[in-house]
Amino acid sequence: ERRLQGPDPICRICLEEANEQDGLVSPCVCRGSAKYAHLSCIEAAFVARATWLDLTCPTCKHQYEGPAALRLGRVALQEVERACGPDHEAVAVALHNLGIAHGLSGDAEQERDLLERALIIQERVYGPDHCDVATTLSNLGSAYDQLGDIHKQRELLERALCINEREHGPDHHAVATTLVNLGSVYGRLGDHEAQRDILERSL
Repeated sequence: ERRLQGPDPICRICLEEANEQDGLVSPCVCRGSAKYAHLSCIEAAFVARATWLDLTCPTCKHQYEGPAALRLGRVALQEVERACGPDHEAVAVALHNLGIAHGLSGDAEQERDLLERALIIQERVYGPDHCDVATTLSNLGSAYDQLGDIHKQRELLERALCINEREHGPDHHAVATTLVNLGSVYGRLGDHEAQRDILERSL
Protein backbone atom coordinates (compact mmCIF):
# COMPACT_ATOMS: atom_id res chain seq x y z
CA GLU A 1 0.00 0.00 0.00
CA ARG A 2 1.39 3.39 -0.96
CA ARG A 3 1.13 6.30 1.47
CA LEU A 4 -0.88 9.41 0.73
CA GLN A 5 0.99 12.38 -0.63
CA GLY A 6 -0.23 15.86 -1.52
CA PRO A 7 -3.25 17.83 -0.30
CA ASP A 8 -6.75 16.36 -0.02
CA PRO A 9 -6.67 13.36 -2.34
CA ILE A 10 -10.06 11.99 -3.35
CA CYS A 11 -11.45 8.59 -4.21
CA ARG A 12 -11.33 7.94 -7.94
CA ILE A 13 -14.68 6.13 -7.75
CA CYS A 14 -16.95 8.21 -5.49
CA LEU A 15 -14.89 11.45 -5.70
CA GLU A 16 -15.05 11.89 -1.92
CA GLU A 17 -12.16 12.42 0.50
CA ALA A 18 -11.00 9.97 3.13
CA ASN A 19 -13.11 9.63 6.27
CA GLU A 20 -12.70 8.03 9.68
CA GLN A 21 -14.49 4.85 8.64
CA ASP A 22 -12.85 4.36 5.25
CA GLY A 23 -9.44 5.78 4.43
CA LEU A 24 -7.96 6.07 0.98
CA VAL A 25 -5.46 3.56 -0.39
CA SER A 26 -3.41 3.35 -3.55
CA PRO A 27 -4.37 -0.18 -4.64
CA CYS A 28 -2.45 -0.50 -7.92
CA VAL A 29 -0.07 1.35 -10.23
CA CYS A 30 -2.66 3.93 -11.37
CA ARG A 31 -1.49 7.52 -10.88
CA GLY A 32 -2.85 11.04 -11.09
CA SER A 33 -6.55 11.42 -10.35
CA ALA A 34 -6.95 7.63 -10.45
CA LYS A 35 -4.37 6.94 -7.76
CA TYR A 36 -6.54 6.67 -4.64
CA ALA A 37 -9.78 4.95 -3.71
CA HIS A 38 -11.74 3.84 -0.66
CA LEU A 39 -11.49 0.11 -0.05
CA SER A 40 -15.27 -0.02 0.17
CA CYS A 41 -15.59 1.60 -3.26
CA ILE A 42 -13.06 -0.80 -4.77
CA GLU A 43 -15.01 -3.71 -3.31
CA ALA A 44 -18.35 -2.36 -4.55
CA ALA A 45 -16.99 -1.97 -8.08
CA PHE A 46 -15.51 -5.46 -7.94
CA VAL A 47 -18.81 -6.96 -6.81
CA ALA A 48 -20.64 -5.12 -9.59
CA ARG A 49 -18.28 -6.60 -12.22
CA ALA A 50 -18.58 -10.09 -10.66
CA THR A 51 -15.43 -11.30 -12.43
CA TRP A 52 -14.30 -13.11 -9.31
CA LEU A 53 -11.11 -14.66 -10.64
CA ASP A 54 -9.70 -11.41 -12.02
CA LEU A 55 -7.96 -9.34 -9.34
CA THR A 56 -6.63 -6.75 -11.79
CA CYS A 57 -7.51 -3.07 -11.87
CA PRO A 58 -9.80 -2.43 -14.87
CA THR A 59 -7.98 0.85 -15.57
CA CYS A 60 -4.27 -0.01 -15.45
CA LYS A 61 -4.71 -3.79 -15.98
CA HIS A 62 -2.17 -4.52 -13.22
CA GLN A 63 -2.85 -6.72 -10.22
CA TYR A 64 -4.33 -5.09 -7.17
CA GLU A 65 -1.93 -5.16 -4.24
CA GLY A 66 -1.86 -4.78 -0.48
CA PRO A 67 -5.15 -4.41 1.44
CA ALA A 68 -7.18 -4.17 -1.78
CA ALA A 69 -5.88 -7.49 -3.10
CA LEU A 70 -6.57 -9.19 0.23
CA ARG A 71 -10.06 -7.78 0.54
CA LEU A 72 -11.08 -8.59 -3.02
CA GLY A 73 -9.46 -12.01 -2.79
CA ARG A 74 -11.56 -12.87 0.25
CA VAL A 75 -14.73 -11.66 -1.46
CA ALA A 76 -13.88 -13.65 -4.58
CA LEU A 77 -13.24 -16.85 -2.64
CA GLN A 78 -16.51 -16.52 -0.74
CA GLU A 79 -18.52 -15.87 -3.91
CA VAL A 80 -16.93 -18.68 -5.91
CA GLU A 81 -17.38 -21.18 -3.09
CA ARG A 82 -21.02 -20.18 -2.79
CA ALA A 83 -21.64 -20.46 -6.53
CA CYS A 84 -19.58 -23.57 -7.32
CA GLY A 85 -19.10 -25.50 -4.09
CA PRO A 86 -15.86 -25.97 -2.16
CA ASP A 87 -14.18 -28.44 -4.53
CA HIS A 88 -14.58 -26.70 -7.90
CA GLU A 89 -11.57 -25.79 -10.01
CA ALA A 90 -12.59 -22.12 -9.86
CA VAL A 91 -12.22 -22.29 -6.08
CA ALA A 92 -8.63 -23.44 -6.60
CA VAL A 93 -7.98 -20.33 -8.70
CA ALA A 94 -9.54 -18.09 -6.04
CA LEU A 95 -7.48 -19.79 -3.33
CA HIS A 96 -4.34 -19.39 -5.41
CA ASN A 97 -5.02 -15.69 -6.04
CA LEU A 98 -5.66 -14.99 -2.37
CA GLY A 99 -2.61 -16.99 -1.36
CA ILE A 100 -0.36 -14.98 -3.65
CA ALA A 101 -1.86 -11.75 -2.27
CA HIS A 102 -1.02 -12.88 1.26
CA GLY A 103 2.50 -13.78 0.19
CA LEU A 104 3.07 -10.39 -1.39
CA SER A 105 1.77 -8.80 1.82
CA GLY A 106 4.34 -10.73 3.87
CA ASP A 107 2.13 -13.47 5.32
CA ALA A 108 3.84 -16.63 4.10
CA GLU A 109 1.91 -18.89 6.49
CA GLN A 110 -1.44 -17.86 5.03
CA GLU A 111 0.02 -18.13 1.54
CA ARG A 112 1.18 -21.69 2.26
CA ASP A 113 -2.16 -22.76 3.73
CA LEU A 114 -4.21 -21.33 0.87
CA LEU A 115 -1.94 -22.73 -1.83
CA GLU A 116 -2.02 -26.17 -0.22
CA ARG A 117 -5.82 -26.06 -0.33
CA ALA A 118 -5.66 -25.02 -3.98
CA LEU A 119 -3.23 -27.83 -4.75
CA ILE A 120 -5.54 -30.48 -3.27
CA ILE A 121 -8.39 -29.32 -5.51
CA GLN A 122 -6.20 -29.10 -8.61
CA GLU A 123 -4.79 -32.58 -8.12
CA ARG A 124 -8.29 -33.99 -7.66
CA VAL A 125 -9.72 -32.17 -10.71
CA TYR A 126 -6.78 -32.28 -13.13
CA GLY A 127 -4.60 -35.09 -11.80
CA PRO A 128 -1.12 -34.72 -10.30
CA ASP A 129 0.71 -33.91 -13.55
CA HIS A 130 -1.16 -30.85 -14.86
CA CYS A 131 0.65 -27.60 -15.70
CA ASP A 132 -1.58 -25.66 -13.27
CA VAL A 133 -0.41 -28.05 -10.55
CA ALA A 134 3.19 -27.21 -11.48
CA THR A 135 2.49 -23.48 -11.12
CA THR A 136 0.99 -23.96 -7.68
CA LEU A 137 3.88 -26.20 -6.64
CA SER A 138 6.38 -23.50 -7.62
CA ASN A 139 4.51 -20.78 -5.75
CA LEU A 140 4.06 -23.06 -2.75
CA GLY A 141 7.81 -23.62 -2.80
CA SER A 142 8.33 -19.87 -2.54
CA ALA A 143 6.07 -19.77 0.51
CA TYR A 144 8.07 -22.55 2.16
CA ASP A 145 11.25 -20.64 1.33
CA GLN A 146 9.91 -17.60 3.19
CA LEU A 147 9.08 -19.89 6.11
CA GLY A 148 12.66 -21.19 6.19
CA ASP A 149 12.05 -24.69 4.80
CA ILE A 150 14.32 -24.74 1.78
CA HIS A 151 14.33 -28.55 1.64
CA LYS A 152 10.56 -28.53 1.13
CA GLN A 153 10.99 -25.88 -1.54
CA ARG A 154 13.48 -28.11 -3.36
CA GLU A 155 11.07 -31.04 -3.22
CA LEU A 156 8.22 -28.97 -4.66
CA LEU A 157 10.36 -27.41 -7.39
CA GLU A 158 11.70 -30.79 -8.47
CA ARG A 159 8.16 -32.05 -8.85
CA ALA A 160 7.16 -28.90 -10.75
CA LEU A 161 10.14 -29.35 -13.05
CA CYS A 162 9.14 -32.92 -13.92
CA ILE A 163 5.62 -31.78 -14.77
CA ASN A 164 6.77 -28.83 -16.87
CA GLU A 165 9.28 -30.89 -18.82
CA ARG A 166 6.69 -33.57 -19.50
CA GLU A 167 3.93 -31.12 -20.45
CA HIS A 168 5.94 -28.50 -22.35
CA GLY A 169 9.19 -30.11 -23.43
CA PRO A 170 12.72 -29.16 -22.32
CA ASP A 171 12.92 -25.79 -24.08
CA HIS A 172 9.82 -24.08 -22.68
CA HIS A 173 10.15 -20.89 -20.63
CA ALA A 174 8.33 -22.52 -17.70
CA VAL A 175 11.04 -25.18 -17.61
CA ALA A 176 13.79 -22.54 -17.71
CA THR A 177 12.19 -20.54 -14.90
CA THR A 178 11.84 -23.62 -12.72
CA LEU A 179 15.44 -24.62 -13.42
CA VAL A 180 16.70 -21.18 -12.39
CA ASN A 181 14.73 -21.31 -9.14
CA LEU A 182 15.85 -24.85 -8.43
CA GLY A 183 19.47 -23.98 -9.17
CA SER A 184 19.26 -21.14 -6.67
CA VAL A 185 17.94 -23.55 -4.05
CA TYR A 186 20.80 -25.99 -4.60
CA GLY A 187 23.28 -23.13 -4.34
CA ARG A 188 21.84 -22.07 -1.01
CA LEU A 189 22.03 -25.68 0.15
CA GLY A 190 25.74 -25.66 -0.67
CA ASP A 191 25.55 -28.10 -3.60
CA HIS A 192 27.28 -25.90 -6.13
CA GLU A 193 27.93 -28.71 -8.59
CA ALA A 194 24.21 -29.44 -8.83
CA GLN A 195 23.54 -25.71 -9.03
CA ARG A 196 25.92 -25.35 -11.99
CA ASP A 197 24.47 -28.34 -13.82
CA ILE A 198 20.90 -27.15 -13.35
CA LEU A 199 21.62 -23.57 -14.39
CA GLU A 200 23.44 -24.78 -17.50
CA ARG A 201 20.27 -26.67 -18.45
CA SER A 202 18.30 -23.42 -18.19
CA LEU A 203 20.41 -21.65 -20.84
